[in-house]
Amino acid sequence: MSMNASYTGEGPPDTLAEILALQSQFEVFRFLKKTAELFGFRNFLVLRLPVATSLDLHANSIITNWPAEFLGAYDRQGLLQTSAVIARLR
Repeated sequence: MSMNASYTGEGPPDTLAEILALQSQFEVFRFLKKTAELFGFRNFLVLRLPVATSLDLHANSIITNWPAEFLGAYDRQGLLQTSAVIARLR
């Protein structure tokens, strides 16, 4: 099933061409923010899949627009170790 299967906007953007044209971290950030909003999300997070001994989501984050307070609270509460999503990805 295509990732765009549930997309109900006016039509998917020419995503590949747009990605290939990105030239800076700021442009990547802006693209990811726009893409998240197209699917009804306010935030996004790109991360390295943490090893089982990793304790912090922040240390594995590559680019995100999550509020720093939220990311800090996530790490302080140790939620990475009990995350069903991360466990499934591993």
